[in-house]
Amino acid sequence: LTGEIVSRSSDKTVRIWDPETGECIRVLLGHSGSVTGVTVHPLTGEIVSGSYDSTVRIWDPQTGECVKVLQGHSLGVTGVTVRPLTGEIV
Repeated sequence: LTGEIVSRSSDKTVRIWDPETGECIRVLLGHSGSVTGVTVHPLTGEIVSGSYDSTVRIWDPQTGECVKVLQGHSLGVTGVTVRPLTGEIV
């Protein structure tokens, strides 16, 4: 990402926006519950999102495709973050 804005929503989507035009560039679809957290991976530029569907998803911002689904939570994920120096998702 190079200046775009990433948002999350209770409509189960993650969206990438152009801040200059205000247009939605891409809609990331795949979560089956409200998206509760989103961040951009500092080393890869991938988008990481968490949801009430109990998953964390990793997205390619160029294609909008989900490249990995992390499962294991028994309840909804309420936030996501990536360690800036190591790139670990926590």
